[in-house]
Amino acid sequence: NQPNCNIVVDLSENGCKVKLPSGEEQPYCGNNAVHYFEKAFYDDIHEKTFAALSKSTSDATNLKYVTTTITPEIIKHSKKITEMTKLDLVRYATSGSEAMDCAIKQVRRTTSKDIIIRFDKAYHGHTTGITLGSPGMVYLKEMDEASLDFIEEYHYRIAGVIVNPMQHFTGPNKMSPPGEKLTFGKRDHRSIDRDEYSKWLHALQLKCNYCSKFLTPVAFVMDDVYFAFRTKELFSFRYFINEDKTELKPDIVVLGKGIAAGFPLS
Repeated sequence: NQPNCNIVVDLSENGCKVKLPSGEEQPYCGNNAVHYFEKAFYDDIHEKTFAALSKSTSDATNLKYVTTTITPEIIKHSKKITEMTKLDLVRYATSGSEAMDCAIKQVRRTTSKDIIIRFDKAYHGHTTGITLGSPGMVYLKEMDEASLDFIEEYHYRIAGVIVNPMQHFTGPNKMSPPGEKLTFGKRDHRSIDRDEYSKWLHALQLKCNYCSKFLTPVAFVMDDVYFAFRTKELFSFRYFINEDKTELKPDIVVLGKGIAAGFPLS
């Protein structure tokens, strides 16, 4: 029940103002890094900084640097994403790799377990927490019943299971080239039957759901960084439906690339 972060309330020609949780309004021209110490520590630094700046320019005393994370556009965007995905919350990052990394950390924290299941040769990012060879990862074979058995047997160590649905196009367990090649038509034709891959994803989700309900929580995460917004269904969990036309219902969906038309947002 923490109060909201500072919210931008004025985007007029005269510049931005931000409203603090206290209700105070201040001119805005930047933001702070993450605060590790008490607010008073930074207030003291700011006061000395503004005093030093005021010696060189008459306008310096109007400069304020406050942490701003919520704007009207972000609120609008978050609402749109939750409406489209039917998920509850949105967390922003600056790249797909960073978002995937954040998702893994969140899954580990909420389940109090460490192992992440991913599938052979599937790409999920290049940061140290998610790149191929990162610690705490177990690599299984896609489209393999033994992988489902492994998840159930070792549920007590497994925090979550991550899939990259682009493997449908490249072929399960085969190295995935950059996702843009799907758009440009340069991807090798190694895809498997869509219904067959759908059955696999639904079986995988069913296994995670079973573990979560009867054993210990195992999150089902879909990496849609490359996939989302590139088909008429928009998301992989709607693209890969089962025989009853039922959509997948992942616990976390990671979006990037098309979410901001090339801008660094995920």
